[in-house]
Amino acid sequence: MQKGDVIIEYASERDVTLEKLSAIVAKGGPETGQMPVVFVRDGRRYSQTLPPGSLSISAMNTTINVPLKSQ
Repeated sequence: MQKGDVIIEYASERDVTLEKLSAIVAKGGPETGQMPVVFVRDGRRYSQTLPPGSLSISAMNTTINVPLKSQ
């Protein structure tokens, strides 16, 4: 992930807010050791898996109102 990416789904939770994200991260990850994350970069939607735990990110609540093109 890169600076400016917007997380729109984390651990299968949609409409991710700072509060939801903090609660999910605090709860820990699945037994597989990977967390699915969907994010938007430059108007495109991406998905990947990340190890559970601290995300080491700067965060703010935001709204995206653009059509998303899947990669």
